Amino acid sequence: MKYHASVTKFDARHFWQLPIWKLEEDLHCATGVVPAGFPSDGGSVPFLLRWLVNPTGHVFYPAFKHDHDLKEQKLPWAMAAKNFRVDLQVMTTMHPIRVAGVYYGVRLWGAISGKK
Repeated sequence: MKYHASVTKFDARHFWQLPIWKLEEDLHCATGVVPAGFPSDGGSVPFLLRWLVNPTGHVFYPAFKHDHDLKEQKLPWAMAAKNFRVDLQVMTTMHPIRVAGVYYGVRLWGAISGKK
């Protein structure tokens, strides 16, 4: 199955901010479909951690689904994070330990920001 889609890039406001991307076609993920036209910043990786996790690398397309789960499906943060982990496992070639690290980073950010 094809786990990628064409995107259009919009410029970021500042160098530390990620650009906004917009899907030009439906994105089929392991946990569902993100419709064409949906905007996302991809992986919302803090500026100082981008050397560790590339926001437009492995996490890019699963992050679209995570954002869609939160914004459109109105799923709780924990459920969206679990879907994100499944998408990372199925859609990418990331090592399972790295998948777990990214997943727990997303869960930690949810807890810190009060999104649980």
